[in-house]
Amino acid sequence: MRITLLFKAGAAEQVFAALRALELAPSYAERSPNSAECTLVYDRDLTTQELATIKDAVGESVVKFQQKGIEAYDLDKLRNMTVEQINTYIDIKVTDLATAKGALKVLAKLIRYLIKKLEETT
Repeated sequence: MRITLLFKAGAAEQVFAALRALELAPSYAERSPNSAECTLVYDRDLTTQELATIKDAVGESVVKFQQKGIEAYDLDKLRNMTVEQINTYIDIKVTDLATAKGALKVLAKLIRYLIKKLEETT
């Protein structure tokens, strides 16, 4: 059985570790070049429950991988910046559509991370 999922190559180690822990590790995996697609190949058919468990485990692993990346940002530096310093940083660093998209992705992930942290404390 083959299952195609989307996740970045950097998250693969965490994904496979989670699947091994659940005893649902694939026989092997295939990654499409220049794509986030990864096909997990199993030697047997999987039940509906196993498929759901695999999708949940992959989703959780990807979120954990993204959170590690967010935690690498210097949040104290950001917290101590003035609004003017933030505006200047954006004016210098965001120069075209590609860098604007990158900045928005980082901000969206940061906001998601902060919401998760806030939910954990309440």
